[in-house]
Amino acid sequence: MIFSPQLRWSHVRNLYLILLLSTLSTFSLAQTPKFFSASVPVASQSVNERERAATAGLREVLVRISGVTQLDDYAALAEILPRASRYIEQFHYEVVRDGGAPQEHLVMSFSASAVENALRQVGLPFWPINRPSVLVWLVEDDVSEGKRLINDTSGSVVQGLLQAAQKRGLPLRFPLLDLEDQLAIGAEQIWNLDEAAILEASLRYAADTVLVGRYTRTFSTGEWWTTWQFFHKGQGRLYDLRHADPVLVGQQALDPLADHLAQLYALRSSAEGAGQLYVQVGPVADFGTYRKTLDYLDRLAVVTSSNLLAVTGDTLLLTLQLNGTQDQLLNALSLDRKMRPRTAQTTAPQMATGTEQMLQLEWIGR
Repeated sequence: MIFSPQLRWSHVRNLYLILLLSTLSTFSLAQTPKFFSASVPVASQSVNERERAATAGLREVLVRISGVTQLDDYAALAEILPRASRYIEQFHYEVVRDGGAPQEHLVMSFSASAVENALRQVGLPFWPINRPSVLVWLVEDDVSEGKRLINDTSGSVVQGLLQAAQKRGLPLRFPLLDLEDQLAIGAEQIWNLDEAAILEASLRYAADTVLVGRYTRTFSTGEWWTTWQFFHKGQGRLYDLRHADPVLVGQQALDPLADHLAQLYALRSSAEGAGQLYVQVGPVADFGTYRKTLDYLDRLAVVTSSNLLAVTGDTLLLTLQLNGTQDQLLNALSLDRKMRPRTAQTTAPQMATGTEQMLQLEWIGR
């Protein structure tokens, strides 16, 4: 078979794109938390040891799904945790080699519905698994190399971040640090926490949240001195951490961000403002969009039920029963980018509902 040079170049180009996309996809998946799974080290495969590990594993899952770290504040958990093994759907043992001596772990998958029922029973919030994505920029000030951007996920601080991301249920993403990134931002700008430059360079990744970390190891004490800042929907926080263990620094660095996001997105059954909400959605110009709109709203964890009241032109009027607040509904919509609040330029005439307040949304999904 004879190939022309043009055809061969086309194959090479396509192969390159496929490999690049596969690499990016694999890397992204590696940072996706396993929300209802836990892996706990065990001393043996005895029943007593399995029960102990099941309790520890369920605690880990409850923290991840509720966003609450202080589980001992919920007294009703004392009746649930000793029966943790009843919540397990599957389990197996595996040997984990994590830089030290091999250690046997009990790997468990818990029932999602049973865990959610336990949250309601105890009064814990429920944080849906559709979580804000987090783009992480890191810069290290090294004694020999100076300030440099970090894109090596094998580093100790990064390993701590990844462990904390699994524990708290946050999907992390790291910049490619390719030519486009290098032209957009430098290590010095990130070290100086140049907010405008950081957010501009982050636009290409379309992440919901940006976390910036800068760190150095002191020559005199060997401690890691770090500063962290996160940005989410115009809000942010700046904080410092110091510790001799870089893995622990990375683990602790994610907690303030996870706590902040849990406050915004975790649903509480008794949340103030929960109840009925009138919603106007448009443009809905055909039956396919109409069906997608209703199906999408019904799938949202913050929406317990929806009721179509009227259709006028290309606009739907609905009532939504919420188990959260209107702000939490808007937060959930912002993650999926299928609906957004109507702007002043696109606001449709309000339908008569007997209420002055109505949330007007614009369908932008597919």
